[in-house]
Amino acid sequence: ISVPTILTLSIIKRPAFIYARDNAINIVTIVGKLLKIPVFIEVNGCLDTDSPRLARALATFFLRRVVDITYKSADAIIIPSQNMFSFLGAHKIATQKIFVVPNGVNSEVFLPIDKTFCRTKLGFKEYTYLCFVGNLAPWQGIDKAILALYYLKKESKNPNVKLVIAGDGILRKHLQKLISELDIEEDVMFLGAVPHANVPYIINACDICIAPFTSWRNKKIGVSPLKLFEYLSCGKPVIASSVPGTEIIKELDAGILVEPDNIEALKEAYKEAIKKLPYWEKRAHILHKEIATNHSWNNRVDTILRIIQQIIHRKHKFSD
Repeated sequence: ISVPTILTLSIIKRPAFIYARDNAINIVTIVGKLLKIPVFIEVNGCLDTDSPRLARALATFFLRRVVDITYKSADAIIIPSQNMFSFLGAHKIATQKIFVVPNGVNSEVFLPIDKTFCRTKLGFKEYTYLCFVGNLAPWQGIDKAILALYYLKKESKNPNVKLVIAGDGILRKHLQKLISELDIEEDVMFLGAVPHANVPYIINACDICIAPFTSWRNKKIGVSPLKLFEYLSCGKPVIASSVPGTEIIKELDAGILVEPDNIEALKEAYKEAIKKLPYWEKRAHILHKEIATNHSWNNRVDTILRIIQQIIHRKHKFSD
């Protein structure tokens, strides 16, 4: 929504609050201050690492001060992981204004679907499929996942394993070059950007899902990735890096956590997960029920609304 639209709607409709996702220079905080409407900002990433171009812009004194003003002007800030407190600490935000609400999943869309049906729909063959869904960005660790597959194939004990990569991003050409150099083009399927409606079928067509996050960036701010909840809601076991935010995999006995950036550990996790597939397949619907009950978007929205009500009540109390 454009700034003029936000301003017009705010004047005409007089909403009880404005909720916006952060984009560094968030004009809605100014609109909120002018019209005395509470503003809640959702911060999902560390701006100085998520975009090199933006990082260069934020290097200027002026824009850093604008970001400070944006965060400080908000009535509350919603973050998806506990570790992001350290990022916001650099902007000297009062801790009582910060609330941790992890990401969630639409459990009515991401649910266990018959694997044979999904494979037929997508044209998948009878292999063991590893699956990655998401943005091909440096902190995702996809290059490590590819190298781990290469070494697994080199052992010749699991020749029928394939890696499916659904998504696009700045590293795609680099990853395709790596695959070519390793001579494993037949073992990696690049699906590119896919319609969101197809993602549940891709996940369900595969056997094991992966989230090989790097230690860089992720150990600092933690993770709360949509892909993790989508994998789990489909009842799939997950191999992920052990960084803040992936503990749920261990808590639910839903996969394997490995040391970040450790290709050998990732390769061994592939082997272990393949051996345990019958066990995890029996638990698919149990896992989905757990995610649907405690980690759905409905659950998250209820939490955010309670925070908003709490802040608005507090403001009215003090203004009275």
